[in-house]
Amino acid sequence: MSDWTEKLPQAARDFMSGRRLDEVECIVADMAGVARGKAMPASKFARQNQFYLPNSIFLQTITGEWADNPSGAFTEPDMVMVPDYSTATAAPWTADWTIQVIHDATDQQGNPMPIAPRNVLKRVVQLYRDKGWNPVVAPEMEFFLVARNIDPNQPIIPPMGRTGQLGLRPNRPIPCRRGRIRQGHRRHL
Repeated sequence: MSDWTEKLPQAARDFMSGRRLDEVECIVADMAGVARGKAMPASKFARQNQFYLPNSIFLQTITGEWADNPSGAFTEPDMVMVPDYSTATAAPWTADWTIQVIHDATDQQGNPMPIAPRNVLKRVVQLYRDKGWNPVVAPEMEFFLVARNIDPNQPIIPPMGRTGQLGLRPNRPIPCRRGRIRQGHRRHL
């Protein structure tokens, strides 16, 4: 590998230590916060200075439809992806040794893409700084560990996933004389 690995955070370097890195996922968030980009062999990532994606990824909606193009005709010029090495992180869920690197989006002249969510955020943060303010963010994570249950006599089960299937399956209740025992809790019939 080239010296690009020296720009990575220590945790990413530790992940790669003693291993042959297989892939680098070049990521940019679309308008809905979905990670878009490309995966490439680490050896190719090390040789390239610029990476390209079509700017049309910022026109795709959360449902996969296309939004109206504010600049008129639909074209797909490439934007230049600039790696932000400080964001590199391990992707241990992949089958091979992979890291992910968030990229900044610029046009081919090097100007920040105005509609790229990361660039929008940078502009907003700068507006705060210009006023001497410090933005404070408190994201509200919305997810459910268990399915909605208004009957305390019913067992807790995992929620329905996006695929329409239940997540982890609960242990089956064990029949007994006085009721059913489930995960160490007794419930009387």
